[in-house]
Amino acid sequence: MRYHFEPYAGKDYPLAWVGRVDQATLDQECPLNREVQATTDEAAKRLKALNPLLDNTRLGSMIHLDAGRTILARMYPNVKVEFSLNDDGEELKYGRLDAIRLDIYELTRKNMVCIYDIKTGNTYLEPGGHCVW
Repeated sequence: MRYHFEPYAGKDYPLAWVGRVDQATLDQECPLNREVQATTDEAAKRLKALNPLLDNTRLGSMIHLDAGRTILARMYPNVKVEFSLNDDGEELKYGRLDAIRLDIYELTRKNMVCIYDIKTGNTYLEPGGHCVW
């Protein structure tokens, strides 16, 4: 599965590519990927055990919050949690209804952006989702 996105007319954003890569490539390009996955897995396991009767929606929200706080507490200089943007790529205050919110945003040493979108239960990324760039 691959998606190519052309930049908006009149913008200087480069062409973006979104698609599957193998684990070795992911490790090379997105250094925090294993840590984000392990943090999310640990939060899911712990919170499911502590809240066995909680519905998936609320459990998913708790996992997002817990994993995000854990990553945020590590104070990585190029990582943002619950990073909100508008359609023009400008940062917005958290909670705005018109915002596009990224669960975890990592700007790598190569100036590449890695976005970690935490999914729980039976949720998954869908083609045609909202893409800014």
